[in-house]
Amino acid sequence: MIKSPIQTYLENLLSDFAKDNSGEVASYIPALSQADPQAFGISVVTVDGHQYQVGDSTVPFSIQSISKPFTYGMALEEHGLDYVLEKVGVEPSGDAFNSISLDSKGTPMNPMINAGAIAAAGMISGKDFDSKVKKLTTIYSQYAGRKLEIDEAVYESESATGHRNRAIGYMLRNFDILDQDPHETLELYFKQCSININCNDLAQMAATLANNGVNPITGKRALDPQYIEKVLSVMSTCGMYDYAGGWIYDIGLPAKSGVSGGIMAVLPGQFGIAIYSPLLDARGNSVRGIKVCERISDDFKLHIFDVGRKSTFAIRAAYDGLCGESHRIYCVKDERILNSCAQRIKIWELHGAIIFGSIEYVINEVISNQEELDYCVLDLKHVLSINSAATKLLVNLVSEFKEAKKQFLFSNMSHLTNLEAALRSHDFDADTYVFSNRLEAQEWCERQILQDQSDYKSVDHRDVDLTEQLLCDKMTDRQLEALRGVLVKENFKKGKTIFNEGDKANSLYFLQSGDVSIQLKNRLGKNLKVATLSAGTTFGEMALIERAKRAASIVCESDVSCLRLDFKHLDNHTVEYSSTIHMRLILNLARIMSYRLRRANDTIRAFD
Repeated sequence: MIKSPIQTYLENLLSDFAKDNSGEVASYIPALSQADPQAFGISVVTVDGHQYQVGDSTVPFSIQSISKPFTYGMALEEHGLDYVLEKVGVEPSGDAFNSISLDSKGTPMNPMINAGAIAAAGMISGKDFDSKVKKLTTIYSQYAGRKLEIDEAVYESESATGHRNRAIGYMLRNFDILDQDPHETLELYFKQCSININCNDLAQMAATLANNGVNPITGKRALDPQYIEKVLSVMSTCGMYDYAGGWIYDIGLPAKSGVSGGIMAVLPGQFGIAIYSPLLDARGNSVRGIKVCERISDDFKLHIFDVGRKSTFAIRAAYDGLCGESHRIYCVKDERILNSCAQRIKIWELHGAIIFGSIEYVINEVISNQEELDYCVLDLKHVLSINSAATKLLVNLVSEFKEAKKQFLFSNMSHLTNLEAALRSHDFDADTYVFSNRLEAQEWCERQILQDQSDYKSVDHRDVDLTEQLLCDKMTDRQLEALRGVLVKENFKKGKTIFNEGDKANSLYFLQSGDVSIQLKNRLGKNLKVATLSAGTTFGEMALIERAKRAASIVCESDVSCLRLDFKHLDNHTVEYSSTIHMRLILNLARIMSYRLRRANDTIRAFD
């Protein structure tokens, strides 16, 4: 079973940082002191709904201060930006989370410190206290994608020890930031901080912010998109308290931490990440959580101010070996084998600038097809660039394929020198994994499939009989015998041109052994190869319909043996059964052309 390199990466992160036991579990709220100091989980949810989780990602913990961005978003949605800005500012305070930080007018500096968060909680309306609590939990549940509950034990502990927050509440009342008795607002704030979540919930909440307010798994909207940038902005500048400057400088992701040990970070348009580890530093932030985010941001260049950050849909087209056949035309027997095994080959054509978000989508598409495919071709002809994050994940995916005894191939990647260098540095056989174009890569896969057949005898090592020629399908023994009587055997050396474009068309050829290429002249007079014919196929057969000039040149790619049929035998009836043979050839040619048209249609649909 092929495992996503993203999953493997997270597992390695967990292993690396689980050894770090620095920090202390929060104890100023008694209920928090009961947390397991060794608990450690990481979860990532992308904007297209994929989830990755490792460690203690389902261990419950109270949301604490991570709740602040979500309640702030509710206040914005309920009252509008102008009203909220009159009550709560957006300037970083540089102070601890529970500081009494007001500006000269008595307004809390920002909604990420306790003073601003209590003010935001005071803006949640409802006919009574219970309805306000229900409104909070309902919106939080939309972010998380499941029904969330309040941990009553944590709430009781919060309420019993929240004296400093009560002081802040009464101070806010003094400056008319709160327009009513602070008691109910404070209890609502304590309830808000006591909502129970786990790492997976928190990653989904972060991904909802990354996805413009829509939960990427449930499809339900949790916040009006016009307020997303406001919430993410204050998370960027104020979400990590007195470490906010260092965080945005080093890690560069909108984030929020909580004293229960959770951290959520958001890469807008790409994913949300959550880490749970209750060992805290002196600022009240998870020690392991910060280190995980530092590593991820550095490894994958996820800083929001990194140039070219926008994620794009990277897949230009996707199809299997039946829809997107190579330009090699096989004999009937080989064609049937390949048709029955077409699902084993899958081609993805990519385009644009490939970064973490776009390659993550590609990886999931590949892995979702892993059960049926043995050969994956990634065509990079239309890729403009690929950054280090995407390169690293692709190299890891190649390793996964190799371990699973499957083949991962690249084509048209000569312009992506960083990816080619990365593949070579991992000792991958470039001759096996890298092809100059998609058709060569696909042809290599087809040849491998044919060679895998236990009873298969390659046409490369024998002369193909007329009975294996599709153009002779359904001919009787007598018809075949009569046809053999007028065929002329010809041998050609590699490089020989059998006929040229524009020559008079007066015969067709049954290819018995070797390969020939079909070539056309471009407007500069240069021959361009458009297809390769294997033994068991025919060329020159279109002249059966129209005795005009040759539409293309035929050039030997190896030593070749052919049987030539001159049309004079059909036209002058010099061969027995000439009329029925002629009719059978025409009918079979029509079938061949119909089949190729359907294949062309299937390929076109792959680009729709």
